[in-house]
Amino acid sequence: TLSPTIRVLYELPRPIQTDGAETLQREYPSVAFVDVTSVLVSDGYGTLYALRLHDNAPAELLTSYELSIPSSFESAQSVVPFRLHQALSPDGQGILAVLSSKHYPKNAPEPPSKSRKLTPAKFDIWGVRFPLPIAASSALPRSFAT
Repeated sequence: TLSPTIRVLYELPRPIQTDGAETLQREYPSVAFVDVTSVLVSDGYGTLYALRLHDNAPAELLTSYELSIPSSFESAQSVVPFRLHQALSPDGQGILAVLSSKHYPKNAPEPPSKSRKLTPAKFDIWGVRFPLPIAASSALPRSFAT
């Protein structure tokens, strides 16, 4: 009989949150394979990690990114948590990834304090292209263009 082998590939850092900071709704962590040795990992707090996998060693962190919301989207937040849905490299020249994030409008009306009615959430869908190869970088995290 076959039995699975489980090992830690890479331990993601946990973001530090202070009491005074506004807490954004985090997303579920998600992973997408780009090829047999490369993965993109979203931590659910707003950082995307590019990792290179090795057979019998921990994964290597190449770089990390955060989703910077362009001012034209009139977001109350400049960086938001996001979910990674898909990543692929159709031509070997770059990675295409699909992300989603909750929209935080600048001028959102406050719901009445006695109302139990929830305001429906709106989400943005992002298409992101990363050029290949991804070079290792100590400047963490980098912003990526949408």
